[in-house]
Parts: sequence; C-alpha cells; structure tokens
Amino acid sequence: MFVAGAPRRCKAASSDPLSPAGRSVNTLRSPGDGPDIDRGCAETVDMGATIARSTVVAVDARQPGTHSRSLIRQRRAMGPAELEHHILDTIPLARAMELRVDRYEAGQLQLRAPLAPNRNDKGCAFGGSLTGLMTLAGWGSAVLALGDSASHAEIYVQDSEVRYLAPVWEDIVVIARMSDDEQAAELVQTYAARGRARAAVLAECRLADGTVAATLSARFVAIDPARRRPA
Repeated sequence: MFVAGAPRRCKAASSDPLSPAGRSVNTLRSPGDGPDIDRGCAETVDMGATIARSTVVAVDARQPGTHSRSLIRQRRAMGPAELEHHILDTIPLARAMELRVDRYEAGQLQLRAPLAPNRNDKGCAFGGSLTGLMTLAGWGSAVLALGDSASHAEIYVQDSEVRYLAPVWEDIVVIARMSDDEQAAELVQTYAARGRARAAVLAECRLADGTVAATLSARFVAIDPARRRPA
C-alpha cells in the first residue's frame, strides 16, 4: 500500500499545457524509496494511493461506491471488465470522468471518457483529463500484462512525459501498450525473479479521424510488498 508522506522531490517542467506544443515531465520520489525506484505523479492528477493499490477493497452492497475495511481481499488476475470495475470502485476521479474500458486485445488497452465532464473553459478536453486517462490506461496495461502476478503487486507510475498535440473537441479515446513486444514478458519474468520490475508504456489520445491529439511515455514499477527492500 502506498503511504502518503512529504515527498523528497516532485518536479515538473512544462510550457502551457493547453497549447499544442505543451509538454510536462513529472517525477516523485517518496520517503523510504531506494535510489532506483521513484513513485510517479501525473500532471494535475494525484493518483498515488488510489491508482497504485494492488488489493481490492470489497464494496458494501448496501452503500454502492463505499468500501468496507473489514472485507479487504487479494485481487485476482483481471480482465478488462474487472479492471473497469476496480478503477471505478477505487478511484473517485475515474467515476467523475465517466471512464469506460472499451477493449483489451493484442496487448493494447483502450479507454474512453465523454467530453462533457472532462472539458475545460474553452469547451475542449482538459489537459488534466487527457493525462489522467492516458496514465490510467498505462497503469491498466501493466496490470493486465502481469496477469496472475498482479495479484500481489503494487504498481506505480514512476515517471512520465506528456505532449499535447491538438485540441480534443469530442469524446476522449486513449490507447496504451507496452513500448515493445518484449516488455510484457520481461515485466513478468523480472517481477517473478526479483519481486520488482519496470516497464515502459506508451499511450496516446486519438481523434475519430485518426489524428493523435496527445501522447504519454511513462515507466511503471511493479513491487512485491513481501520482498520490499528495507528503507
């Protein structure tokens, strides 16, 4: 479980995030992390504890959307439907964005969200929503790639680079995948051998005509808490 604390460093270098050339780089190092592992934050979206959890807090059927601390159970390997349920159950921001998982095939995860709850003051998609949805897609790709191994893994975004290329005046669609064909296999093998592994993930927001409106390049880290290095 991610424990929030005063970060040692969180730096962001960006130009105007709403301009086509806008760009941001974000890195967060948390207390107790070794020099080789950082825990990331995406621009304008504080996802630390909510995105990174690898256990599911069972939902109290009498109070939808709330969690019963007495019913915490280990998460099993997820498919796309389970991933959507988990994200919407545990991340209030995702519910506000009205996120949906479209599909997962050939190693690519596609998410979407309607424009209306994610627009800015100009009426096009808010840069934070684009970043948030691409980060969630990248995280989901890592979870699905790990398969059964993800049942015990804590998965974090370590760092990310975002580019805004065109305004989005329609529903937001993002697609995420491992940066190359070997990444998924290496993630599983390294995690099994060492209890910690990294994976490079690429995500992009595509318009209906195929135009790429935004991209995210990120590294995600999977850690087995039972084999965590001492601080």
